[in-house]
Amino acid sequence: MKITIDRPLTMCEQGARDHQEDAMWRAAGEMTADDRVFVVCDGMGGHEHGDVASKIASEAVGTHLTAVLDAMGTITDDDVRAAVARACEAVTDAESEPAVRHMGTTLTLLVFHRGGVTAAHVGDSRIYHLRPATGKALYWSRDHSVVMEQWQLGNIKREQMATAPRRNVITRAIIAGGEPVEPDIVHITDVQPGDRFVLCTDGVTESLEHEQLLDLLSRGYSDDELLARLVNDTADNKDNHTACIVRVAAVEHEEGDDTLTGDEDSVFFNVMRVLARRTAEDAADDAGEDADAENIVVVQPDANNVDDDDIDSDRLLRIVVAVSLTILLVLILIFLFK
Repeated sequence: MKITIDRPLTMCEQGARDHQEDAMWRAAGEMTADDRVFVVCDGMGGHEHGDVASKIASEAVGTHLTAVLDAMGTITDDDVRAAVARACEAVTDAESEPAVRHMGTTLTLLVFHRGGVTAAHVGDSRIYHLRPATGKALYWSRDHSVVMEQWQLGNIKREQMATAPRRNVITRAIIAGGEPVEPDIVHITDVQPGDRFVLCTDGVTESLEHEQLLDLLSRGYSDDELLARLVNDTADNKDNHTACIVRVAAVEHEEGDDTLTGDEDSVFFNVMRVLARRTAEDAADDAGEDADAENIVVVQPDANNVDDDDIDSDRLLRIVVAVSLTILLVLILIFLFK
């Protein structure tokens, strides 16, 4: 599969922050239609020197995967994991400098290669695969965050996510000196001309839902108009907000493409799989009705987590039954031999 792209469009706004903690590889304005590796990182605002961590991580991943792609023409999951591990090491090594402490960052990446598109992420920066021609979003990466987990479990509704008390708490990130981190990796082989791939930090997703992004990218704006509208639609967000839009211009299929296997539709961390179910459940809750039976998850009791009172009650019931049967048998024998 040979995928041709147009020159990527980038937005990197500082918002009301006193400095920019988002980073891209390559840097905004330097990307070309010949690039095949794209990385967006968001330095963690609650940690010192998030700008350093995001820059180091994006460069480490971008340079590593570009070198692999140049040599092999494709990449594997192990290549992605190695790139993320290299980013973790680079951020940890930089922390040894006296001026830099407690750095952290999220990570999103896209790689276009002979096998299709490989996407991976760590944290709450997002990846979207949109198809404006059909008005569909095919992939929405699951945030590694407390609020996303709460929504998927059905504890909160989608509209409550933006104001939930722990909405800024993430559950996975690249942290200097932290434990090795595992990225979620997806393989996309259903790629068509006109498709749009978006990498963006949470400063964008706090302002725009995927439906709004899809609508924005479907309107046929010129490059300048699209970027101007994207900047305008996210202007109210005081956080740093960064986006990289990669537009597929053409797809040339090659021998062996029919053996390629994608898992975009099946991976559990594609939020589009969850969205329909959760939307139906929320609607049922609003109507005061139960969701459809197919949407109800039945949790079986854990045999190792049974209350002692339940055990005692069960044992007593068995004893009563056994005694009753014994008495009945004795009465039958007395009747027969009387």
